[in-house]
Amino acid sequence: MYHIAFFLDFRPFLEKKVVSFLHNDFSQVLIHKNGQEHNVKSLRDLPKPDTEYIYRYFWFLHGGAKFSDEPSRHPEFHLYKETSFSQINYLFQWFAERYSWVLFPWGGTSEYMSLAFVTSEAKIRDKFIACSENSAEVYRSFNIRNHYNMLISSYDIESKVEDVCKNIVFNEFGEAGHRVWESCNCSEVKPYVIYNEYDEESLPDSWLETDFTVIGSVGPFEDNFVLSIYRPRNKRSFMAMCNHHTALQPTLIVLPGTSALGAIPKLLEKTEDEYSYSDLCYMQDYLDSGEWFYALGRCHQDEAYSLFVSKESCLTRKIVELPNLKSNDGFRLISCL
Repeated sequence: MYHIAFFLDFRPFLEKKVVSFLHNDFSQVLIHKNGQEHNVKSLRDLPKPDTEYIYRYFWFLHGGAKFSDEPSRHPEFHLYKETSFSQINYLFQWFAERYSWVLFPWGGTSEYMSLAFVTSEAKIRDKFIACSENSAEVYRSFNIRNHYNMLISSYDIESKVEDVCKNIVFNEFGEAGHRVWESCNCSEVKPYVIYNEYDEESLPDSWLETDFTVIGSVGPFEDNFVLSIYRPRNKRSFMAMCNHHTALQPTLIVLPGTSALGAIPKLLEKTEDEYSYSDLCYMQDYLDSGEWFYALGRCHQDEAYSLFVSKESCLTRKIVELPNLKSNDGFRLISCL
């Protein structure tokens, strides 16, 4: 059994958290990077992401080793590339078995950059969470400063991460919507799709032959943009609607059809704020709005991620493990949180 917590990788938050956890004593802490390991002397030894908001190599910070002999080479792991639950399980278990605790980069690029903390002792994980505040003030733009939640989630894992994990980040080609439709029983209660304000003259090409109902509108938000709430009448229409997401119009969100319509504006005011720090700040807000949350085409850097959040780990597991209905629906698991 091991214990894990995920945090957003915001540098001032990370530095404060590490210093508080170690009481500013780095004497027993080592860092592994670029195939080499050495003692940490100060926070300056912690790698920093480059200007593209990625780490160029995998690194990890760790406490004491559980074995006196030299640990074997850590499992090969490539940040930001396709992975699987089996690879994630092996990596986390390997760390938990060999070190008292480990901290390493996780999640994805840009605003999805995260950190994972793994240990075999719950009290160490809990100490890391509690040693400092789990929120931070972030300066965004035009003197806008907001406090954001930095603790994404924490789990106690008895066997496999997929048994408990409720959040996944993945790539897709816009054709992985069938996984959500099938896994979340959308044929019984049709979901809500949130997209641009309805205008019959400017519908995306992929929507032209779809069958849907316009439920209402939400907004205006900043810059006076308005979103509409749609309900597809069948799976074919839902798939066509999910096929359209671009960096120019990043809002394409799917919520269960049982969601309270009155709660949607409050959620979108946070997630669709152009100065919002990260989608990963709002995990509890997603679940307050419904049983699950699916957002497509987020984090527009080199990759456009999709995010799925659920109250039940069985749904995230179904989405990952559901066989392709096509030769390739573009689904690539990037991380679980």
